[in-house]
Amino acid sequence: MRSSLHQPDKISSAPAVAADALDGLLRFGALMLRAGNTALRTRERMEIMARRMGFDAVSVVLTLDSVTASVRRAGEWTQPRA
Repeated sequence: MRSSLHQPDKISSAPAVAADALDGLLRFGALMLRAGNTALRTRERMEIMARRMGFDAVSVVLTLDSVTASVRRAGEWTQPRA
């Protein structure tokens, strides 16, 4: 009976792992822009990195002062934490 209590914890931790991976992806994109890469190259590399992190889809928006991304894994979209 105890193992069944711990099973939901494993399932509920999946969104937290995806959010942590998204944070890393956003940092990667910000560092690329700060290093002088173009927006096109940054977007391409973020998409490659997202696929390697196991995401099914990624939506990236780059502006002069921000990097925003949403990712999908296993049918669920994850957005940056506030």
